[in-house]
Amino acid sequence: MGATLGAIVVALATVTVNFPLATIIWVAFIIVWQRFEDYVVQPLVYRRALHVNPLVTIVAVLAGAELLGVLGALIAIPTAAAIQIILRDWWSSRADVQPASPSAVRTP
Repeated sequence: MGATLGAIVVALATVTVNFPLATIIWVAFIIVWQRFEDYVVQPLVYRRALHVNPLVTIVAVLAGAELLGVLGALIAIPTAAAIQIILRDWWSSRADVQPASPSAVRTP
């Protein structure tokens, strides 16, 4: 959100310098940069920080934004990380439980 507000301020400043060309170049640069940051940098950072798969990060952000808008996009990654931690813990505890072998069961 802060980067977008900063970009708006700079875009307004380019209006006073070289109106059509500088403003169009700045807006195009910001759109490309935001997309690069959202779809490449952010998933890599979250993968390292939260150990969440980048594909899960992208899908979570898209689903969260579709369901709840900006708020959904903001809470999507922590929610996806929590779900992934719960599933990993459940799967590891499930793998630790060994079924009883038939020879260990005593028949009367």
